[in-house]
Formats: sequence, structure tokens, C-alpha cells
Amino acid sequence: MDCVFTANTPNNKITLLKIKETKNSQNNNFSDLLLIFPGSRKYSFDTGLKKLMSDSELVYEDSANQHTSIHYNPVDDNIVIKKTYKDESQQTENIFQLHKNSGMKRDKLFVPILFRSYGNTHTDKFKYVEKANYKEVLLDFLYNPDCDTLQIMLVVSLIEKDYFSDIEFPANSISYDFKNFKVTLIYKFFNRPSLPQSINFTPMIKTGLDWWEVNNLVTDITLLYSEYYFKKYK
Repeated sequence: MDCVFTANTPNNKITLLKIKETKNSQNNNFSDLLLIFPGSRKYSFDTGLKKLMSDSELVYEDSANQHTSIHYNPVDDNIVIKKTYKDESQQTENIFQLHKNSGMKRDKLFVPILFRSYGNTHTDKFKYVEKANYKEVLLDFLYNPDCDTLQIMLVVSLIEKDYFSDIEFPANSISYDFKNFKVTLIYKFFNRPSLPQSINFTPMIKTGLDWWEVNNLVTDITLLYSEYYFKKYK
């Protein structure tokens, strides 16, 4: 069943992310995933986080024209991660970021798909509307974008592979099982007000990571984010 991750704010409940399960193009016995984010966000042909936090012209901001998809390959060990941008003026779809990763199927590890730092969620685009075909997964916190910035790392794994954390490597996480994937959100807060726009950053990693390596990656990216944030917003 498709799912929607939600959170409560001081004003209302918001949609953080919808995940839709679609038929695999190679074999109907398998399925792929489509990630749907509300609101505007920044993407860039350059995968660097610094460029995404800059005022670069190489940025698409229309959320309705972008999507990220995860494709299960039934004939080899790879999964394929795609970012697609729809050019309405040309009525075409352009795949501007694509990479393969064998870590989930071959090595039974976690594959990082996307890091997202949420922007202003006060707009109507984020307001949660219940739909019968989506299972709601509520994150257990109260989020105020005027005070904090919510940051998530989305990883996928085999269904039998659970995410783990301990005292030495603490992490907040929540998971949801699809037909061929377990999706886990690792989330944390940056104690500064959210930027006007969300930022989506794709780690171009070719191998799988163990849970503690994912935690280290999240820490590294969030530290970079805070460094660029304080440089730009002194």
C-alpha cells in the first residue's frame, strides 16, 4: 500500500513525503517506488550541497515538474535511482541524474537515496489531506519551521533488513515496508529557522552502507549544511 509520512506542527498536520508503489517495467511481479514531495525545493545538475544552498541559476524550483524514483532490477543486483525533470515548454521528460547501486540486493546493506532539508512548511501545499489509498505514518514530534529545520535521510533496504542505532550512534528513524523495499527515514533537527525552500541532495554512492555508516553520512551532511548556513546567514 502507498504511504504518506506526516508530522504535526503548531498550526496543523503536514505532509512530509508520499511514496507511491508502481509496477516494475521489466516484470510485473516486482515493484518500483515514486517519491513525491510537496512544496518547492531546489535541485541542481551539480550534486554539491554548497551549490544547492547558493543562488545558482542551475536550479529548478517547480516541485510539480520533478520526481525521484527507485527501480528494482529483477535480473541483476542493481537498483536504479533516477531524478526526472519535466520540461513543460518542450513536453518532454529529462533524466538529469541517474545512478545504480548493488549494495541492497548483493550485500544486504542500506542504500542512501536522498537527503532533504525542509524549508517553509506553512504553505497550503504541505497541508495534510487524508486519502484512502495512502497509509499514514505519523512521525512522533512537534515541528515548528520558525524555530528549527527538519532534516531527513531516506534509505532503502531489503524488507528483512531493519535499521539499527545504539547509545554510541543514536538516531531517530521510522520505517515502512513495500513489496520489494523497506524504506527508512532517519531524521534530526537543525536548531535554526527553515530556509524558504527545501533542499534535496542525492549522495551518489555506488555501494551499500551499514547502519553506522549511514549515521556517519547523515552527520557529515548535516555538518556541511550548518557550515554553509552560517556562512550565508550570519
